[in-house]
Amino acid sequence: MEHLKALFNVVVTAEYITFIAAIFLLYKKQTGIWRFFIPLLFLIVCVETYGWYARYFLNKSNALVFNLNMVVTVSFMLWVLSTAAISQKIRRFIFGLGGIFLSIAAFNLLFLQGFFQYNYYSESIGDIIEVIVCCILLYYLITQEPYINILGYEYFWLANGILFSAMGSAVLYTFPTLLANFQKHSGINIFVILNNILNILLYGSLIIAFICRNRNTKLSRAL
Repeated sequence: MEHLKALFNVVVTAEYITFIAAIFLLYKKQTGIWRFFIPLLFLIVCVETYGWYARYFLNKSNALVFNLNMVVTVSFMLWVLSTAAISQKIRRFIFGLGGIFLSIAAFNLLFLQGFFQYNYYSESIGDIIEVIVCCILLYYLITQEPYINILGYEYFWLANGILFSAMGSAVLYTFPTLLANFQKHSGINIFVILNNILNILLYGSLIIAFICRNRNTKLSRAL
């Protein structure tokens, strides 16, 4: 029972719920590239499940699969953000930042933190890049003409979810020693608390984005 509680924690439960939501909301071809969220979320839940199994039953390091999952997830999110119509002006810029992230992640994996330690340097860089892209995209979205109902626009919710999650995550992975010292003296695991909140914001925003994509797809077909 304790092992199952460790698997179905707040973060993993949110990931499973979002994966199920993606299946029901994005399975049609008309949703376009957003359908690729289904295999991405399937990969995430598989990595989480394997990581749990490797830790509690195989007594092996699960850092490698989480490192690869992090690289794939950040790259995927940047790619999807680049497909928004409002991102046409900065698409090359986004691809350039994506290339920088992949180069740093590969260097870190091969020469710095390695395969068997979680590459939080790469995580921090990826988070900062995501924040930059989301801020620019949201600025263009708010200031663009003609008017658009941003609350019903899937890329608005996607960018918001990534933005707040990435900002918080960048702090968590930039100052891991400070957070560990805080836990040692206070007994409060602030990392887990904030990580749970950030992931709930991210996956909650993703589900709303999926709903908007599904709705907008139906409206476009009706027209």
